[in-house]
This record gives sequence, structure tokens and C-alpha cells, in this order.
Amino acid sequence: MFNRYYNSGLSLIEIIIVLALVAIISSLALTTYSSVMLESRRKDAQISLMTMQEELEIIRLEYGSLLKSETDKLPKTSNLDFYQLKFNQDKDSYILTAIPLGPQVDDLQCANFILNNLGQKNVSGTGSVSDCWD
Repeated sequence: MFNRYYNSGLSLIEIIIVLALVAIISSLALTTYSSVMLESRRKDAQISLMTMQEELEIIRLEYGSLLKSETDKLPKTSNLDFYQLKFNQDKDSYILTAIPLGPQVDDLQCANFILNNLGQKNVSGTGSVSDCWD
């Protein structure tokens, strides 16, 4: 005998399984995307600090010291505005710090990027210098 109730669609369980798989794949993709974005924004801090260091060395060569009138012209935020830039000067040295802003505040691994006048790099987060600066 032939079946009068031919089922040509999807059952409820099949739809639920497909939705569950889509949700799992989406959560994995979002997690990966978020971590890649955090890492790419770190380059903004690194490039901005190294550019500031170059500008400070040019000022030092040009004027013989780091004049306040010239250092006041340094940028206050990174190129893409994901970090606030701080300049602290002692008698013969200085420290540049990039403090995270906006979505970059969630980057606990690297947190603040630090660069001094000798080119020594550091971070204030839980990660190592080589993980964050390389």
C-alpha cells in the first residue's frame, strides 16, 4: 500500500539540530574574530609609541634637549584612537605609555604598552613582552 502522507519538508528535530550547529559555529567564529581584532589593535599602540620615540629623538637632536614647548605637540592618542598616549620625562630619560581606550580595554593580556628612551619595551598586562610586542 502506498503512504498518503508523503513528508517533503524538514522535521522539527532536524531544524533544531541545524540551528544548534549554526550557533556553535557562530560562537567559535566570533571568539576568533574578537581575539584577532584585539591583536591587530595592539599594532596601533606599538606604531604610535615608536613614532613618538622617533619624534622625541629628532627634537633632542635639533634642540639639544627635550623642550617642553616641543613635547607638548606630541599626539595624545594613537593613530586609530584605541590608546591614550602618555609622555613622562625625568632629567635624562623618558617613558612613553599607551593606555587602552574603548574596546581595547578588554585586552588584559597586554593592557598598557610601555617604551622608554633606551628602546626597552614592556607591558603591564598578564602577557609577556614577547607575546605582546612581537
